[in-house]
Amino acid sequence: MEDVLVMQTQVKRLNEQKLFPSAEKLGAMLLCASRAVPYDQLPLEGEGSHSESLSLYADSLFGKGEFQRALHFYKQATQRIKIGPHISGHRSPPNSSSPASSSSPSSPNYSSVQRPEEAELRFKESQCYHSLGEISKAIRCLEAVPLQLRNAAMNLSLGAMYMSTGTGSRLNAIKAYKEALRQNPTALEALSPLVNLGVGRRDLLDMMSSSANGPPPQWIESYIDGLGTLTAADNTQSIHHWSTLDNMFPNNLPSMLHLGLLHLDADRLDEAQYFFNKARVTDPSNLEMMDHYALLLHLRGDVAELNRLAHDLLCASEMRPEPWVALSLHAECQGDRDRALQYVDKAIDLGPSCVLGHLVKGEIMLKIGKPDLAIMSFFRAKENRKELRCYHGLVEAYLDASKFKEASVTAREAISNLPGNATAVALLGRVLATASTQHPDKDRARKLFAQALELDPRCVEATIGLVDLHLRNREFDQCVELLEAALQDQNQASLHAKLGDVLALQQRYSEALEHYHTAISLNPDIEEAKEGLERLEKRMRGIDPDHGEDEDGADMDPDHDLEGSMGMDGSGVRSEDHSHHGGGW
Repeated sequence: MEDVLVMQTQVKRLNEQKLFPSAEKLGAMLLCASRAVPYDQLPLEGEGSHSESLSLYADSLFGKGEFQRALHFYKQATQRIKIGPHISGHRSPPNSSSPASSSSPSSPNYSSVQRPEEAELRFKESQCYHSLGEISKAIRCLEAVPLQLRNAAMNLSLGAMYMSTGTGSRLNAIKAYKEALRQNPTALEALSPLVNLGVGRRDLLDMMSSSANGPPPQWIESYIDGLGTLTAADNTQSIHHWSTLDNMFPNNLPSMLHLGLLHLDADRLDEAQYFFNKARVTDPSNLEMMDHYALLLHLRGDVAELNRLAHDLLCASEMRPEPWVALSLHAECQGDRDRALQYVDKAIDLGPSCVLGHLVKGEIMLKIGKPDLAIMSFFRAKENRKELRCYHGLVEAYLDASKFKEASVTAREAISNLPGNATAVALLGRVLATASTQHPDKDRARKLFAQALELDPRCVEATIGLVDLHLRNREFDQCVELLEAALQDQNQASLHAKLGDVLALQQRYSEALEHYHTAISLNPDIEEAKEGLERLEKRMRGIDPDHGEDEDGADMDPDHDLEGSMGMDGSGVRSEDHSHHGGGW
């Protein structure tokens, strides 16, 4: 008995020190020593028990990544607790196990848990199933644990699995996350999904205040407010709350990452790069939100830095989706879309709920002319997180597929779920304006764009939407006025590209060239500017960009120049596609 206790302590210490191969070897000897002691001389559970020896041995196997073997011994440990009281003075054969010990969570005799030790073993079984990709069995393992025996870690795991697989209702996920917060008010990983699931600020604070562990710290309110405004796409308020946290705890990683993300969403790329760079300096091995930093580098065309980031992330972990999203964006920068799709599929396999992975795949599908497949990717992204970028991509895909009704429904859903968000309002205006060639509704579109600009004068989508409407009426001076005013507040590539289009239509070629080059310097991947520049250069050489014929530039018909140049229809609006404002990302 004393030998068993000593060896258990030694195996436990080896596991804690991550010396799993040594723990496995010593654990195998521990099992033999434990079996040599009559069962009626061993405690049923806890230190010295045979179930403890089995569990420690399984821990070493789990640490080595041998999840199937670990699962087998965790099950034996669970069954040893259950059948222990019925054994008296005799031993089972060393490798025997009762029929119940091999039962799976899907079998009828998979019994519920009655002791805390059993609950912990069920949790370990669940982790094995999860690592083996058998998520449904992992969920059922934890569902067999009564609510009063689940700890915060179990509830967080269960909530995450409900969310990632869609198994169980939203109410089940909310219940699991709420219970985790009740048990520990600083379980911050429960807050984001609860906010995304629509749980209100007051409910969260009340729940955390009633915790047996005491009230939450005061700064938690700013954390909750930051998450809430982020989910509602209230960019200004969200930046305020995360900045408040950053002032309380200077250079804390969560605040820097969220501030980088918020500035990226607002197309303030310089500010976004500043915060992401600070986050990288603080923790070079961090993976959280680094896929969004990769997106920023992709938008800036910084291929060398994107390559370094992807390498660093891959060295940190090959089992997280972020490195593969970064690799996909790097391949996309190099024009290798087949490889980009392979990498992003790998990211989605590793993280089915990786929103940016689905968004990147959707954008690639749009670029290769497969809007129906893009719709599927954007829809999956929206199912995981109802954020503006998901709605934007889905609307663009519907428009590319000429599914105007679906685009309208999606844009209205965005307005409903993101009340007061200027870009969501502009999104509906864009749908109405795009569909107006068949169902004229330009007046409503114009009103929506104006409403969006009232909500946020910096809304790029609304500005470009209004410009497109003016172009249809050949109101070029109004277009120039709108775009130049917008550029005074924000130096955006999409605004420069659109101004280049308008100036080219006015035959102000040198000014158009300047704005195209500025757009490309800000975003080397912006197709609108590269396409416009190519057509303009042909026009300046006396070549009709639509027919490729040499012409005498001095004899060109001005009306033909206005209607045929720049890939636009007679109204001056691009006719080849539903141009993605802001690059589509």
